[in-house]
Amino acid sequence: MNNYVQAGETLTLTAPTGGVVAGTGYKIGGLFVVAVADVAQTLPFEGKRTGVFTLPKVDGGSSAWTEGVALYWDASAGKATKVAGENMQIGFAAAAAGDSATTGSVLLTGGGGSSALAGLSSSFASTEQTGTGSSQNVAHGLGVAPTLVIVTVTEHPGTPDTGAFDIAEGTHTTTNVVVTVTTGVKFKVYAWA
Repeated sequence: MNNYVQAGETLTLTAPTGGVVAGTGYKIGGLFVVAVADVAQTLPFEGKRTGVFTLPKVDGGSSAWTEGVALYWDASAGKATKVAGENMQIGFAAAAAGDSATTGSVLLTGGGGSSALAGLSSSFASTEQTGTGSSQNVAHGLGVAPTLVIVTVTEHPGTPDTGAFDIAEGTHTTTNVVVTVTTGVKFKVYAWA
């Protein structure tokens, strides 16, 4: 394959008016990136599209984040928010953050622009669960069957070479996410509706 350029997790872009500051988020066209270094305007800069970053968040009112809630970039305020509106989706809350918190932990998904989660308004993140090898119900509280479910492994009792495991989704209901996970494997469930 001779047309491969790069992985795309970090991109070289042109610094906007005012330049960029390391660790600060920027909306560049339909992309959202975090600058790697301070760079003056019109010069090339490296921007990270994916990863977990501590970013400024809108505070006060009902601005608390729960784990896994979809997050957006309010370019005029230069802050992450859980309010979609005209804001660009940038990822998800990697940790809870209270109303008064001025920063939050954000998992950048490299999206930008439209999202597979566009139009989804409710989210759920479970506490850590332990697989039983049988079908398990994890109550989600969304009130409707989830549109999207992600199951992530948080701890595996085996070794990397021999620790095979299975995760299978069942038919999710208006009250539960239904999953079967190998006995002893710890996991979390994220769901959106």
